[in-house]
Amino acid sequence: MAGAAWAQETPSAAKEDTAPQTETAVQPQVEASDAEMPSEPANEAHPAAPAERPLFSGSWKDANVEERSAFLEASPELKVKVQEKWDKSNPKQRQQAVKNHPLLGKRSLKHKWADATPEEKAAFLNSLPEVRQRVKESWDLLTPEQRTELVLKRPSARRNALHHGWSEATREERLAFVESQPDIRSRLSKMWQIAAAAQGKAWAEAGDDKMRFFELSLGIQGEVENRWKKLTPAQRAQAVNRWPHWKLRKLGQRKA
Repeated sequence: MAGAAWAQETPSAAKEDTAPQTETAVQPQVEASDAEMPSEPANEAHPAAPAERPLFSGSWKDANVEERSAFLEASPELKVKVQEKWDKSNPKQRQQAVKNHPLLGKRSLKHKWADATPEEKAAFLNSLPEVRQRVKESWDLLTPEQRTELVLKRPSARRNALHHGWSEATREERLAFVESQPDIRSRLSKMWQIAAAAQGKAWAEAGDDKMRFFELSLGIQGEVENRWKKLTPAQRAQAVNRWPHWKLRKLGQRKA
């Protein structure tokens, strides 16, 4: 994230044949009432974000987990094979199937397929080569428009329940949950305004920097985690589903 460059180069009183020296930069004091205030955003240059790919327009390899999960759910004959395998497997077998994922393999995975997240469904599908190949072939046979229409007939983007702990949540789930808490969002916004004052960028415009900034706010992290723990899996999902940045949210709005 881009921060304020406060260092100023000032020539020292030197002899004529001596190169000017640079004074040590002095960091101005920032008064903040919040003791959890993280340090100011680093002065980093980020390249312009690439244009967003239209949903279901890429190859199966390029499809994100939401697209893969939604397409699987919209293909009843193939979905039933994966669902039956999941529901007949015990938690240890499910964990083994998704062990290559850094977060999913740590989850208890005691729930039925209906409560599995898109990430869990996509990872479990990947552990079944024959079914995965058939899903890929079905994807390749359709145009982006046909894939979209197929998914619109059987929408399944919403998370029904989040049975996992905070440390096992994806980056998107954590940010979505943070954004669902008005008081936490307000506190982070005020802290951001102080830390990024010279940058002139509001919290709403922070984009990907939001999660990095939140991860520096250790006191708030603990508070958010406690709130997560106190909610039921269904309540967590309800809060997370309100996030406007899920990839397939626009698709649901189109149907509405």
